[in-house]
Amino acid sequence: MNDIASMVAQAYAGVETTSISELCEPYLRHPKARRSKATTSTRTTHINQLLAFLTENGIDDITKLNNQVIELYLEEYRTTHKLSTVSGAQQIIKSFITWVTHYKEMDTRVKTSAISRVKPPKS
Repeated sequence: MNDIASMVAQAYAGVETTSISELCEPYLRHPKARRSKATTSTRTTHINQLLAFLTENGIDDITKLNNQVIELYLEEYRTTHKLSTVSGAQQIIKSFITWVTHYKEMDTRVKTSAISRVKPPKS
């Protein structure tokens, strides 16, 4: 079975995961997420940094991701990064959550408000 046929079969198998780490890889490979090499690299870096934070805090289930967790991540991230970098990370996180919600059709499990109300940390 070729790669596309395999992906189609998996998509229709009804097997869904709520594991954030398992959702990140297909998000980064998704055609709408693919951009220039620099953009792809930036997205990958931000997603991996978010994953590291979540793993460190025992969170790997998308249903546990909420506004407070994202705010805590961005606050911690702000201590070592410029505001413009934090804002970029926030946009990538929003993009990931939107992808999970719309493309993976997990809107009943994903708390979409987790990202929509997050404000960039104050400088």
